Amino acid sequence: MATIRYANGGDAAAIAAIWNPQIRDSAFTFDHRVYSVDDIAAMIVERQAAGHVWVVVEHERHISGFASFAPFRQGDGYGRTMEHTIFLDPEAGGDGLGELLMQAVEHEARARGVHSLIACVTGENSVALKFHRNLGFATVGTIPQAGWKFGRWIDLVILQKMLPESK
Repeated sequence: MATIRYANGGDAAAIAAIWNPQIRDSAFTFDHRVYSVDDIAAMIVERQAAGHVWVVVEHERHISGFASFAPFRQGDGYGRTMEHTIFLDPEAGGDGLGELLMQAVEHEARARGVHSLIACVTGENSVALKFHRNLGFATVGTIPQAGWKFGRWIDLVILQKMLPESK
């Protein structure tokens, strides 16, 4: 059985083990610099202190993925629009864990008065594009050649999901 819970600094090593190979070995993120365990622990603390969320999914006694959200852009006018990040251990794909993480992110976002979630997905990540579309995200734009990685330009696809207010 899978469990979703808030992340803490003690989860940083497991998160790094999931995230850093994606940064290093794939075009699924435009990041080039891998994060140290201390970097990730600090990010978790900073986001949570700012009232944002970082959650992990535990499956079969280990962390199999994480998700987080933070402001889409700076400025008060963007305060209710958040961009999320979600990554799963490649071995955990297809087990429904991504959907559990997104349900948790959406629940937490609604509870904080978030109006919409933004997903910025590299154009080469067809799995993430399909995943988001299946969860009700709509493509709202593409920025051609937005990122440079592995010696080539890669498009950025922007997807959005409006969150109805909780009743």
